[in-house]
Amino acid sequence: MQFTQGANVLTADGKKAGHVDRVVLNPKTNEVTHIVIHKGLLLSEDKVVPMNLIASADDHQVKLRANGDQLDHLPNFHELDFVVVNQEELARGSVRSTLAPPSLYAYPPIMGGLPMTYAEPPYVVEIEEHIPKGTVALKEGANVVAADGKHVGNVERVLTDAKKNRATHFLISKGILLKEKKMVPTSWVDKVTEDQVHLMVRSRILNDLRDYTS
Repeated sequence: MQFTQGANVLTADGKKAGHVDRVVLNPKTNEVTHIVIHKGLLLSEDKVVPMNLIASADDHQVKLRANGDQLDHLPNFHELDFVVVNQEELARGSVRSTLAPPSLYAYPPIMGGLPMTYAEPPYVVEIEEHIPKGTVALKEGANVVAADGKHVGNVERVLTDAKKNRATHFLISKGILLKEKKMVPTSWVDKVTEDQVHLMVRSRILNDLRDYTS
């Protein structure tokens, strides 16, 4: 299967649910566990979709085994939580007080000609990602960096072994150093973060790869 960043995601009944925003993989095993669908006509939030709900995926679209109404029960990718800052931590300066949430209180009307003012407790925003522990949600167009520190391109597509749900290659778009697209095996990957793929090989090795033609 192929997961192309931005590819349309269709439900089992043929409706467009959104598009592929991220591919969730385990950097140690290269197992692809989920994809993240960016909200669209059917979804008000980004959704995390497990691989067992994916019927097929090619370079143009992803077809799901679920209908649109079933997607509502899937977890949102991001869950925001406003957490009250511990006053001792705030006094020590270990928490940035500039992270101000929207007001959680309705202020009473003006009394005696002067507005009543209240000091709201300081909050920080915690963002929880509903993906398995140890996995990374690779962003659309993540930078690819060679072992010599050079930016060689961006991830355009993730190719997987359909039977094992293992990522086998990254298709890298052409950039400053690469004049054509390249298919890079995941065995060359050293580290994966949300927005970067770090390779174990130097940039000149990539130039020696055969150019990818679709």
